[in-house]
Amino acid sequence: MKNLIDITKRELEVLDLISREFTSDEIAKKLYISNHTAITHRKNLIIKMGVRNTAGLVRKAFEYQLLSMSVWIVLLMFIGGFSLSAQIPHLDVEGHVKIRGNVDIHHPEDSTSLFIGFRSGVQSDLTESRLNTFIGFESGQSNTTGAGNSFFGSSSGADNTTGEYNSFFGEAAGQRNTTGRKNSFFGKNTGQVNTTGGDNSFVGYNVGRSTTTGGNNTFIGSEAGLHNTVGNHNSFLGYVSGYQNRSGWGNCFFGYASGENNETGTQNVFLGYRTGQTLISGSYNTFIGTEADLDNTVSNDSLDRAIAIGFNAKVACHNCAVIGGTGQDSVYVGIGTTTPKALLHVEGTNGPELLLRDTEGLMSIRMDREPISGQNGDQSWKMIARIQADTSFILQYGSDSLFRLKRNGDVNIAGTLSENSDFRLKTEISKLSEILPRLLQIHGYTYNWKDPGRSGQRQLGLIAQEVQDTFPELVQKDEHGLLSVNYTRFVPLLIEGLREQQEAILEQNAVLQNQQENVDHLSKENKLLRQRLDRIEQLYHKMEATLR
Repeated sequence: MKNLIDITKRELEVLDLISREFTSDEIAKKLYISNHTAITHRKNLIIKMGVRNTAGLVRKAFEYQLLSMSVWIVLLMFIGGFSLSAQIPHLDVEGHVKIRGNVDIHHPEDSTSLFIGFRSGVQSDLTESRLNTFIGFESGQSNTTGAGNSFFGSSSGADNTTGEYNSFFGEAAGQRNTTGRKNSFFGKNTGQVNTTGGDNSFVGYNVGRSTTTGGNNTFIGSEAGLHNTVGNHNSFLGYVSGYQNRSGWGNCFFGYASGENNETGTQNVFLGYRTGQTLISGSYNTFIGTEADLDNTVSNDSLDRAIAIGFNAKVACHNCAVIGGTGQDSVYVGIGTTTPKALLHVEGTNGPELLLRDTEGLMSIRMDREPISGQNGDQSWKMIARIQADTSFILQYGSDSLFRLKRNGDVNIAGTLSENSDFRLKTEISKLSEILPRLLQIHGYTYNWKDPGRSGQRQLGLIAQEVQDTFPELVQKDEHGLLSVNYTRFVPLLIEGLREQQEAILEQNAVLQNQQENVDHLSKENKLLRQRLDRIEQLYHKMEATLR
């Protein structure tokens, strides 16, 4: 009967040595080897090849190419316990091998591991190292006791010694890993120089290639985290995301080229196309939106605790937050509305409010503008709320306080107070009349406030209830039922009351003048009468003297 495959004398000698580990001439029979040569110097050949047992001989036979590939294929099937049925055509060798059925390939000392490829798993301790699968040229070649590893690809996991539970797929994936554990590297050169870093997941070409001891990283995308060395706890997703990261840790970069130039910055969150691309060393930043980044005016490309949200949003100061870009990229911000109509639009249905709170009790809102040419000093408007001993609300221009509203209700202004009074703004105009009698029903008082928080000075004023009885339009009631008097509206009343009083005085003066004229006339007549009486008396005395 013809041999199934051609076997040289050297191959026959090697197979004979291997077959002695199994029952009788089982391998030779299954290979249809007739009249195979007995080897009488088996021990000498084993020693000469530098091995201690048949398992070592099998490795050496492969290493020194003592058997042809076709013989190896058949041999591996038989060593693994593959059993041919009576139908020889189940195994056809015509340049290709076709197998119909199950293939069980394992080593007698470790049935849980599989090594395929030149020097694949060559140093593994088969009693300590288990559950490994190494496929590819020199894959896992330095592994000694590392267990639970899967290396696929030329030189994948080549330097691994005791690292466990790693999965390396791709040429040179995890090549320098020695003791790193629980890593998953997928792609050519992924995690290539990682040595002791653990719990990393790298997916894509050259991803995390320079990482040495960094751990707990997740890099996905071609060349993501390429230069990372010792950075930990990073998540980079997207082409060249985190590309220059060296030691930065705790970063989350998601999007094409996001955080591309960050080297040492930590705990940054960048989300979007090219977000945070220019940052090098800043930390605790949050950039969200396409090309959201620090402004190009920032020195050293470093910011801390900055926030930029929106397309092309740029931030240029530490501890600052920016929403939207500038120019055509600027946006309106709405709270409680879907259609904001201002840079900040706050809307609500149940008493919406803006809350400013400061532990030092001093808060302000500043409205500024670009400096005006030729003018010096601060040209900004400020609204300041001071919640301190002299609690007040202040409207200030530059350093000058123009308006001050105190907690006790007092108001101070630096200029004059004017109200609209143009004739063109009014309708149904009529003059006041008979005001004086009503004014005379109101009294002025001095008093003190009951609330100790108000001014302790002696006050001058009116009683709202008295005013309400005579001039109800000058009194307002709040939600608590407290009455307030509009003192400025007393001005026209006082003017008209004064006019009425003046008219009365003029009338009295006219009467008095008339009476005075009458008195003067009577006085004049009385004087004339007195003169006549005096002359009469003189004549009388003369006549009386003559008669004597």
